[in-house]
Amino acid sequence: MQKYSLNYQKIFIGLVLMMVVSTASFAQTRAVVNVDGTNISLEFSSNLHSRVISRIEGNSQPMGNFSPSECIVIDGKKYQDFSLSDRAVKEWRDEIGTGMQFKITGVSGELQKDITITKYDDFPSMLFLQVTYTNDGSNILL
Repeated sequence: MQKYSLNYQKIFIGLVLMMVVSTASFAQTRAVVNVDGTNISLEFSSNLHSRVISRIEGNSQPMGNFSPSECIVIDGKKYQDFSLSDRAVKEWRDEIGTGMQFKITGVSGELQKDITITKYDDFPSMLFLQVTYTNDGSNILL
């Protein structure tokens, strides 16, 4: 009887540890930057992973989990996690129309990632993205 009790205790402790670890990893993936359009939103986590939120008819519905929306491969190494370092918002006007422009910046070592998101007043269901990568270091990256 004592052996079964000890085994059940080990199983219980193992399950509790699994729950704590899975909860901790879930808690790490949360939105720290939101870019809201009228019918669509983008959420970015602290490592610049993103997800789309549908906001049609007033209901907010995530269209998936946080994931890298793009990455860059340099010398066989894949860069997809960039620590959020800056964000900015400004009014925007160009030949397409008026709206708001959001810039989110992240870093991974000497590599910088800039995500520019433009929201036009005349296109409430769309957000336009441009991503650039910059080598801020002295090493040449191939």
